[in-house]
Amino acid sequence: MHSLEVFLESRHGAARFSTLTANGFRRTEIQRAVRDGVVCRPSPGTFALPDAPAELLFAAANGVSLTCVSGAKVLGWWVVGEVSQMHVAADRAAKAEGAVVHRGPRTGHRLIATPTQII
Repeated sequence: MHSLEVFLESRHGAARFSTLTANGFRRTEIQRAVRDGVVCRPSPGTFALPDAPAELLFAAANGVSLTCVSGAKVLGWWVVGEVSQMHVAADRAAKAEGAVVHRGPRTGHRLIATPTQII
């Protein structure tokens, strides 16, 4: 298994380019993984496994972090009922059409808020 693939699995399937490079992945290594079909590039600056959750791809494309029930769902936590709208955290006037935006500090390049923020 490719090391980039293992890393993305540890991030629930997707990560921003800045997260990958901060964790030691070189641009050429990332480009090779895309070329080989190991990962895809669903939006500018986002790299993901082919089966990455749509919620993560939405968060990456909109520069927000999943929080509340949306973050809990991706983490595999038990939630009451189905989630009708995504819940995201944003520290600026981010537009996330179709999502409930919780204002507050976003944790840098994380696509999923911290457990404390989710709760």
